[in-house]
Formats: sequence, structure tokens, C-alpha cells
Amino acid sequence: MAIITFKSNPQNFNKEYADIKNNTVRKVDQSDDRFKRLKELYDNNYWFMEYIRIKNSENESQYFDKKIRDITFFEDLCIITWYEDKLLL
Repeated sequence: MAIITFKSNPQNFNKEYADIKNNTVRKVDQSDDRFKRLKELYDNNYWFMEYIRIKNSENESQYFDKKIRDITFFEDLCIITWYEDKLLL
């Protein structure tokens, strides 16, 4: 199991943690290995094999892990959607 990690500001983190918001939208950085991995998963329809970790940007000891449900690329954005049930690792 691989985990791709991103940080969210506290307002978004709290909504994401509470399953009010079950996705994150990121501007693609072609030099960032996370986006290279996401693109590879997208191109091969293997996103269901990966997990996303969202950390609170102001307190990195607060985080949660979710199984990726979908990856969508639109223009210079990447939208990562996850299943709503929390996974305990």
C-alpha cells in the first residue's frame, strides 16, 4: 500500500476529516513526484490501489488516511476524491 500525502489548511482539514468534503483539488506541478504518481495511476486506471493522507497544515500530527476513489485531471488541476469511511492504519 502506498500513501500520497498532502496538507490542508485547518478549515478544509476539519471538513475533510468530518467527511463533509471528500476531495482535494490541487494545481499540478509537473516536477512533483506525487503528481507523476497520480498521473501514472490515472493513465493505467489503478487509482483504486492507492491511499491519500491529509495532514493539518498547522499541526502535522493531525492526519487521516483514505482510499482513493477517483483521480481527475482538468487543465492544470488534479482532483482527488476518496471514499468517505476513515481508514485506521
